[in-house]
Parts: sequence; structure tokens; C-alpha cells
Amino acid sequence: MKKILASLILISVMFSMSACNGETKVESSSEKQADKQSENQKKKESENTDNTGVIPEALSASLVEVDEDTEGKDFIYEVKNNTDKDIEIPFDENGGHVYVLRDESGKEISRQDGYGTIQTKQIVSAGEAITIKIGLGGYKKGTYELEVWMESELDNTYNQTITFTIE
Repeated sequence: MKKILASLILISVMFSMSACNGETKVESSSEKQADKQSENQKKKESENTDNTGVIPEALSASLVEVDEDTEGKDFIYEVKNNTDKDIEIPFDENGGHVYVLRDESGKEISRQDGYGTIQTKQIVSAGEAITIKIGLGGYKKGTYELEVWMESELDNTYNQTITFTIE
């Protein structure tokens, strides 16, 4: 009888150990919340990343008029890396930037494709910028609109537009 009872106890202990697989994990609510936040952050990053792995907010663009003491108007277009890591910008077949100049009626009067950087990719170091200088001269008096963007494989082309007057 003692042997049968001992065998039954041994069998029940073996079943309970195999059911637990020797591991017991108790997860607190704060651990569950941290895991959920981590999952949500990864999901958000994947949604905000285009096909090149660049988060759109990682780069920002600006277009400003500058005084270069030249005939006509001068502008600087910049695309700045706002992160602490280098970013590779893969350019398409035009290999650079495009600018279009339009008159008051919106008619295109000048266009430059692949302006400034003719290459298939460019590394923008952390905190640095691609800077393109654009000089426009020889135009008659009037109001104009200058639009500049990158011809790259990024989803965001970082368009910038400025309106100016030649007097």
C-alpha cells in the first residue's frame, strides 16, 4: 500500500512539473505596460519610416533669400539632418535638386533639373545639411515664385517655395 501511495505521489509530482515545464513567470502590470509601449513605439516608427528607412522628421528643408551682392536674387536651399546619426539620401536618375521659377501668372519661365548635386547618393552627417545656392539674374521687374525640391528616392521631396519681387 505504501508503494502504491508513493508511486501515486511521484506520478502526480511528475505531471505537475511537466505541466509547468520548470518555469514560472509572473509578469507585473508595469512590465506589461512597458512591453506594450515598446511595441507601440516600434509600430509607430515603422509607420513613419519610408522605404529608405528615413523617418520624415529626421530631415527638414528651408529656402531663404540671401544678399550675395550680386546682380539679381540669390537663395539658399538646405536639407538638414536633425538626428544624431548620418543619413544616406538616395537620389534618382536626375541625381540632385530641381528648381522651377514661375512668373506672377504661374507660368514656368525657368527650370533646372539635377541642380547642385549630381550623384546617386549623398551622406548627410548628423546635424549637418546639404546646401544649394541658387542665383537668379536677368529677369524683368515683377513678382516671382521659386520652388525647389530634391529628386530622390525618399517619399518626401522636401519642397520649399518662396515668393519674391524684382524691382
